[in-house]
Amino acid sequence: MLKQALLEKLENSNNKHVSLLDVFSMFEEESYIVFCDKLKVKIEYFFNLPDITDKSRIEDLVAARSAFYYIAKKHGIKESVSSAYLKFGRASAYNLIEKFPSYCKYYPLQKTKIQLILNWYFEEYICTS
Repeated sequence: MLKQALLEKLENSNNKHVSLLDVFSMFEEESYIVFCDKLKVKIEYFFNLPDITDKSRIEDLVAARSAFYYIAKKHGIKESVSSAYLKFGRASAYNLIEKFPSYCKYYPLQKTKIQLILNWYFEEYICTS
């Protein structure tokens, strides 16, 4: 987070005193946005889609959104945050997370794309931790 952005958030706060917890939550919120940005770009690349926030029900788009929500949840991001990022309802996130294993198992065209994005996540975030 940029110093200027942090100062603006602190100035816009209504409290006279700021706790460290408030400051940490500001950084945490920023890191979720950065992670979601990276994840969205990678998923759009691997699935060869222009934008996964499109409201269409095309199989590729639904599988891509399902992978996004699933990986975001594994990364520790709440469904309400990830669904707000993609501008969908929280119920959509829950539903697509539940259906994620079936996309891996029963949709062979999606299976390789999902495996690519899972491999990227594993190498980028799990192995380096």
